[in-house]
Amino acid sequence: PLEGERTPTETLALQEEMRRRLAAMPGVSDVGVGWNVPLRASGVLLELKAEGRAEEPGQPRPMAEYRTATPEYFRAAGIPLVAGRQFEATDRSDGQKVVILNRALATRLFPDQDPIGRRVAWTGDVLRFIPLSGDWRTVVGVVGDTRDAGPDAPPPPAVYQPMEQNDMAFFPGGFIIRARAAASLRPQAARIVRELVPDQPVERVATLAEIREETVA
Repeated sequence: PLEGERTPTETLALQEEMRRRLAAMPGVSDVGVGWNVPLRASGVLLELKAEGRAEEPGQPRPMAEYRTATPEYFRAAGIPLVAGRQFEATDRSDGQKVVILNRALATRLFPDQDPIGRRVAWTGDVLRFIPLSGDWRTVVGVVGDTRDAGPDAPPPPAVYQPMEQNDMAFFPGGFIIRARAAASLRPQAARIVRELVPDQPVERVATLAEIREETVA
């Protein structure tokens, strides 16, 4: 929604109602919500620093793609948990600030350390109009990499934030649905979303196989 149309709390409640209805479709095993869908870059890069990691003078800080995820996102997307835990329902806006790193970012920030329990922070302005707090956030998990920059490019470093702790305002996200006969559910999925937000367009309902084919093409 555009600014002023819904509060963050209302947006989260609407997303959860959509997720619940999508999860009730036949053959669906998991439904998650995230800033971006797998195999597509988020388009937002953050400058990160790691607690206890000395910064070399004159060297740029590591950069990572920013993403958000609900607790069900990684299961729905088929992204494996490498270490630690996934997000939980208790990772709320009023709770401890936490993040999940993908393997590429964890290896870069903590090459010879266990990243679980360590803290990271990001600073600066994103898109020139979203000021960032620079708060420290505890790493609770590491997940596998996804080749969102293309099949012939290294997996980009990425940091995930719980949807309820989203720092970047509520930009459009995507629902990730894991199901048998997924393609056949497209009309029903689009109808569920349109019933709840008739004033908002459904950009697209696609299978991950279709997205992969487009990336390869």
